Amino acid sequence: MRRVLPLLLTAALLAACADEDLLATPTPIAEASIEATPAPTTRPTRTPTPAPTPRAVATARARAEWHRVEPSSATSFTDRIRTVVYDVDSDELWTLSAEDGSPYSLVWSPFSDLAIGTIWNAYEASDAETVLIDPSRGSVRQVLPFAIAVVDWPEPDRIIVRVGIVVGGRDGPEGWTRGLYELDLAGGTMMLLEVGDQFSGPHPQAVPVPDGSTLPPGRIELRLWPNDGWRSLVHVSPTGQESTLADRLADVVWSGSERRLATVTIDGDLEVLDLETAQSFTPGDGPHWSAVWSNDGRYLATWFSSRQGAVGIFDLGVPGTDWQATPVRTLGPFDATAFADWGPGATPSEALLLGDYCLPDGFRLDRLDLSTEEIRRIPTELGGFWVYDWSPRGDLIAVSSWDVGFELIDPDTGLLGDRPVLSAVVTTMQDVAWSAGGRWLALHDIGGRDRCNV
Repeated sequence: MRRVLPLLLTAALLAACADEDLLATPTPIAEASIEATPAPTTRPTRTPTPAPTPRAVATARARAEWHRVEPSSATSFTDRIRTVVYDVDSDELWTLSAEDGSPYSLVWSPFSDLAIGTIWNAYEASDAETVLIDPSRGSVRQVLPFAIAVVDWPEPDRIIVRVGIVVGGRDGPEGWTRGLYELDLAGGTMMLLEVGDQFSGPHPQAVPVPDGSTLPPGRIELRLWPNDGWRSLVHVSPTGQESTLADRLADVVWSGSERRLATVTIDGDLEVLDLETAQSFTPGDGPHWSAVWSNDGRYLATWFSSRQGAVGIFDLGVPGTDWQATPVRTLGPFDATAFADWGPGATPSEALLLGDYCLPDGFRLDRLDLSTEEIRRIPTELGGFWVYDWSPRGDLIAVSSWDVGFELIDPDTGLLGDRPVLSAVVTTMQDVAWSAGGRWLALHDIGGRDRCNV
């Protein structure tokens, strides 16, 4: 999903800055510079911990219920349920809810149409549960007797989760503690990786330096220091020696392969690092607001805070590319646009750009060819809708429109499909997520239509 409106609103409030060169020369991250820059001593230091030991997870019959939503219950349904799953192929709505009607928030597996769910807003509730759902079979089984937050799903049966089962000083299930865990679905075990909340971000667990990298051996860790309130990227050697790679970070975005990362400082400076080649480059024309990687780590889209609605896309080549020999290709910037989503597939050939998002007469939705930079408009007659996500199948784009509410449109014709159940029950959506196969769509935060503020 791509949440673009808050970024554009923020950009509109910032003062315009003078343009600079969009791309700076890549520079190597020298081994000497890493070892010569120790982590500040005023911050807490980490001590080596023994290898974690897996422990069995006691499961029980899930209290959650998986059932189909009848269109006739649309009014009461939208008032009390905030999460549903839509079957695109059959135009059916399903919900996963607790005995008291509380909805479950869902995270899809990137490998199959499976989802893991926790009762909404129950991250620190000791009496919640976590379930695994297979919507095609309608099967629901409990995998944990408490709530979790999914951090990463790197393998089909391995999930990195955060556990926060302390409420008002009262511990949760006996023997468990706050921290980062690895959940093994096949073996039914959990392994504690880190205690507490030392790390923060989409990949808080340490990422090993890739084999063959010119970086020193060790790992890269993202730290959030509570006494400072900002993040640091730290290199840790096999002997435990620490040094800071980047500091005062507002955002750190890892590529899916964990071989590249983009860092944005609190001042809006953007730097891209390739951990295999130990090269980095700093795009100009900042300050930058945020960035998003394509699935394969080849493309990086960024928002420029210095322009009111401007997107730049960098073609970085495959991970391990020598940016000195093959310079990074720059696409754009594309003014008066917001980045909406990458096209389907592990290696996208297109990107979706949204322009004039709050002007019905000037609204546009464009498909950008990443190889030629050719822009092709989607000829939809809908006005003023918010783009959420392009289906993995490539046949649908999920949107919210103040003209017709939430719908799925054809990316070639811009036309709506015949989905009477979806149209009758769902109005606008705050958040959506496709399953890996593209058949199922998780819909979060059903709301009323609010012109340009969905």
